[in-house]
Amino acid sequence: MADPTIVLVHGAFADASSFRRLYDQLVGEDVTVVAPPNPLRGLTGGDGDYTKKVLDGIDGPVLLVGHSYGGSVITAAGRADNVVGLVYISGFAPDEGENLTDLQSVFPAPGIIPYIVEHKLPAGSSEFTLAPEGFHASFCADIPADDAAFYAISQRPPPVLRSQRPHRPRRGAAVRSGPCFRPPTAASTPASTASATTVWARP
Repeated sequence: MADPTIVLVHGAFADASSFRRLYDQLVGEDVTVVAPPNPLRGLTGGDGDYTKKVLDGIDGPVLLVGHSYGGSVITAAGRADNVVGLVYISGFAPDEGENLTDLQSVFPAPGIIPYIVEHKLPAGSSEFTLAPEGFHASFCADIPADDAAFYAISQRPPPVLRSQRPHRPRRGAAVRSGPCFRPPTAASTPASTASATTVWARP
C-alpha cells in the first residue's frame, strides 16, 4: 500500500497554521501533508461533510489527524473508504448519539470560559472568540508567547460553543469501526474522549 496522505484538521479558535510545527517535522519524513480549513460550522452544519469532500479529492490512502474539536470532525468524516486511520490529539471522539456538551460535562470546565467573547452578527446570530489577554494561558500555554500572540489575532471563530444535536453518522461512528489504541495516560478516560494521542487503524 502507498504511504497515506496525512490530513490535519484543526479545532475551534484556530486555523490550519496551528499545525505549522507538526508540518515542519512531517515534511522531513517525505510524506504528503494536507491541512484544509475547518469551516467550524458544527458537525450538523457541514464540517464533517466538507472534510469528506477534501478526502474525495485525494488519491490513495488517508491518515486523518484531528486536534480538539477537529477530533469530532475526523470522527464524522472517517468513514470515507480511503481513510486507513484516525489520530486524535487531545481530541473529541463522539460515539453515535453523543454530543460535545455531554462529553465535556464529565470534565472540569475548560480554562477558556472566562475569556470567551461573543460577537453579534448582522443577521442576528453570533460568533465567539477568545480575549487576547487570556488566549496564551488558557488555550495554548505550551507554545512560545510570540506564537500565541499571532494565533490570538488570527482566530477562526466558531458560531456555537456546544453541540445540542447528537452525532448520528450514516454508517456508525468511525471510532467504533476498528481497533482503538490509547496510551497509558488515556486509559481511564471514557471511550468517547481522547486525551493525549489516540490512534485508530483500519485493519
